[in-house]
Amino acid sequence: MYIELSLTVEKTDYEKLISGENIAILFRPFPVGRKFILAPIINNEYGENTEFLSNNFVEVVGKEIITQDKINIDLSNVLNISLENLREKLSKPENIHLMYFRVYLFEPQIQVITQTQTGFLPLPKSILTKDPVPLINDQLFLKRREQIKNRQTLNLSELEILQIAVNKLSLDNSKGKLLNEHIKAFLKIESSNQQIIPDWIKKQDIITLGENSKKLIAIHAGTKFEDVTKKALEFLGFTIDYSHKGGAGGLDLLCLKPYPLFGECKAGKSIPNNTAVQLLNLGMIRENYLFNASGTVRLIIGSGKPTSQLLDSAKANNMSIIHPTSLQKLVELHATYQGCIDLIELRKYLVSGQNETAIDNYIEKVVAEINLRSQVVQTVKNFLQNNGLESADINVLFGVYAGSNPIRKLKPEELKEILIELSSPLAGYLGRVEEGGKKCDRFYYLRDLPI
Repeated sequence: MYIELSLTVEKTDYEKLISGENIAILFRPFPVGRKFILAPIINNEYGENTEFLSNNFVEVVGKEIITQDKINIDLSNVLNISLENLREKLSKPENIHLMYFRVYLFEPQIQVITQTQTGFLPLPKSILTKDPVPLINDQLFLKRREQIKNRQTLNLSELEILQIAVNKLSLDNSKGKLLNEHIKAFLKIESSNQQIIPDWIKKQDIITLGENSKKLIAIHAGTKFEDVTKKALEFLGFTIDYSHKGGAGGLDLLCLKPYPLFGECKAGKSIPNNTAVQLLNLGMIRENYLFNASGTVRLIIGSGKPTSQLLDSAKANNMSIIHPTSLQKLVELHATYQGCIDLIELRKYLVSGQNETAIDNYIEKVVAEINLRSQVVQTVKNFLQNNGLESADINVLFGVYAGSNPIRKLKPEELKEILIELSSPLAGYLGRVEEGGKKCDRFYYLRDLPI
């Protein structure tokens, strides 16, 4: 969308709007739907307009006529303005309204002129803002608006404040987007069963670059495949040592946590016979003490079919060979069910030799565990809804689950462990009743775990 005007407001109003503390200020009326790049008053010793970097704009979404007889303590509280300040603002000859503004964030920042008094200015040229992100999500915004209209004091929970802050990270940060979705889901302020999956995963760049489907020059293909492999491993939770750049004579990748992982990436239709020897030599030269440490993983990632010579060499040196497709499957599963990939458990499946089958077995195991938990959530949900209950005791839930044709039979202690896991704040699929300041063994439904 194109924006042609900037709007300068008082610094306190600016801070309240961009922090999410408030969505309405006292100001001169503008037509609903008008949009402005937002800036605060900045006073300087020369009393001149100054330049200001902004990455937010406001949209006028409503207005309310305010007169002196409508000023009261309730209005003062919802706007967080003293009664004296309210009366002072409305005593001026200007036509003052209660203006409802919706704040949006965008990237990159742009330079605007901020004035020494409130008002709007034409921008030197129209600004095109692509994919703006609302600072406050729709449901919470409507809730805040109704509270102000009804003069109800605004009380944001710590998680709501956190969600507003994380919104600012979600413009160009995939992890920020995912965290934002989890917080919204936990607060039940939006339906958030669908995860935001980064574009490079959806485009299957790991497979595309690994097979060099784009027919890049060999050196470029290798570099891009190394980059996306590092991105994928980091996405799964590995800590990458970026001092290793790969290329001729260089180690392609080294992960330091949760355990050392040395890797060679081979883009294209073949994996050279000397790849295992190359990894062995580079690992021994660069980080000998880590390369030979207990629990270290030695990994070759390539789309070509390993020769018998390469397989023998990999097995002899305890190296695992995987296809880019296997890595793609892992990141897709992790993107859909954030945190489901246990890297310590995964290490058991990175066995020596070619092991796409081993990775597939691990993925099947993870999916089975997710399906089991999804059935537990549905069991709790259906039982409570069918019986008009808010919560149920674990002993009752165990009987209901046992009679629900379960995917897998569970012992009472196993079901309890899963119920507690699903009711943790970071999961948020179930809730756990608190009595006398302690969590008891009664659980209630919050949201579905889709499969």
